[in-house]
Amino acid sequence: QSTYTFKHALVQDVAYQSLLRSTRQHYHQQIAQVLEESFPVIVETEPEVLARHYTASQQNEKAVPYWLRAGQKAWQRTAAKEALAHLTRGLELVEAIGDVASREALELRLQSTLGVVHFAATSYASPQAQAAYLRAYELCERVGDAELQVPVLYGIGAFQTMKGDINAGHDAFKKLIAAARASDQPRFLIYALSVLAWSHYNRANYRPAIERADEFLALYGDRPPAGPRLSAADPKVISETFRALAHWSLGYPDQARQIGEAALEHARGLADSYSLAYALNFTTPFVAHLCGDNQRAFDRTGEGIELALKLGYPFMAVNGTMWRAWAVSQLGDPAEALATKEEALEKYRASGVRYNFPHYLANLANMLIRVGRVSEAQAAAAEALSSVAQSGERSKAAEVHLTIGDTLRAAGEQHWPEAEASYLRAVEVAGAQDAKSWELRAALALARLWREQGKSGAARDLLAPVYGWFTEGFDTADLTAAKAILAELG
Repeated sequence: QSTYTFKHALVQDVAYQSLLRSTRQHYHQQIAQVLEESFPVIVETEPEVLARHYTASQQNEKAVPYWLRAGQKAWQRTAAKEALAHLTRGLELVEAIGDVASREALELRLQSTLGVVHFAATSYASPQAQAAYLRAYELCERVGDAELQVPVLYGIGAFQTMKGDINAGHDAFKKLIAAARASDQPRFLIYALSVLAWSHYNRANYRPAIERADEFLALYGDRPPAGPRLSAADPKVISETFRALAHWSLGYPDQARQIGEAALEHARGLADSYSLAYALNFTTPFVAHLCGDNQRAFDRTGEGIELALKLGYPFMAVNGTMWRAWAVSQLGDPAEALATKEEALEKYRASGVRYNFPHYLANLANMLIRVGRVSEAQAAAAEALSSVAQSGERSKAAEVHLTIGDTLRAAGEQHWPEAEASYLRAVEVAGAQDAKSWELRAALALARLWREQGKSGAARDLLAPVYGWFTEGFDTADLTAAKAILAELG
């Protein structure tokens, strides 16, 4: 029943080291056992305490599950660095567990959790995330437990998508939803539906994206599902992001804005810093950018970049910087904005992520046109087209053809026939995807070109029916511009 107080930590260390190793291990074991038996609050809220004591007593089979739990707890608080430390410590010890089945199941859980934390702390395509998920996938095939397979399939699909292989990512997500439905666990189905909404959007399957997002909303409820999170951001923030973008693509900009802003308010209510950084640096500026609301994109990313840098989410800060650069180019100094955009794009490229790359390159091309660097704009647009072909990110196809047309038009009248062909291709692609907002934007560009060429009747006949289809969003940039040009054309 004695209590010892030390005036200096070094004195305490000397006293500790004076004990025999076996005695120290015995004391650590006793402490861990007493905590387990008599202090359930500490077990629940501070599993790293038990992990340290069982580690010091060399009982790895008991220590590793607590390191796993500590990592999961830290990640639930979005304390990424702390989570990485706990999970890494668990992986250092897991090899010492003798029972093969227990060892592999524990390592699988550690690796899959480590992968999702690296998504946020490093980047979605970081070598660390890749290594974690590849090892988890290898173990997944041996363990054969659906509950353990689901997080791995989620991570593999997300990694492949962010690396720029949309089709491989979609294949993994199809396996994911099959496993989630087979598991009969609503939590897994919630995560699977959120990423299928994302994946369908990427492939320009906008209506299936909305269907999966609607199915998600019916299951999600008011709060995130209990248990370890499979995604870097809250699944509702992810699902609502792509429900909003799909609505804009299909020609419903007002609904897109409403959904995007609601996703931001949801993120603010979660006490989850990464989800808020995601909503501020990706969700709301993307929707605002598409609607031509540059001031809103500027404001949201101002808050978002500061939050991401403060909390150690560099990849999110880079995303926000690219949206902000575009907004500045429209609101302020195009040359200064271009320098910021180019720097951010290089950081994005260095991260290994290629998701949304065609869109960022298209933005860059248009910013280069504004400062007269037309040949560089053509190179950026050509790279964007190549990126669409390689990645399968068809949601960006119409935009890229439109951008190529813009660069050709800026190159001079001798290139206008080629610009016309690119604009027509953009109209065709958008029409095949039922992407009314992209069809309007492409038709608007072509109508402007034809007006310059004196083809006012053809311009009006092209633009009027597309504009006439819309029932909302008449204050957005594209619809406002289309109305003005139609008034000029008579």
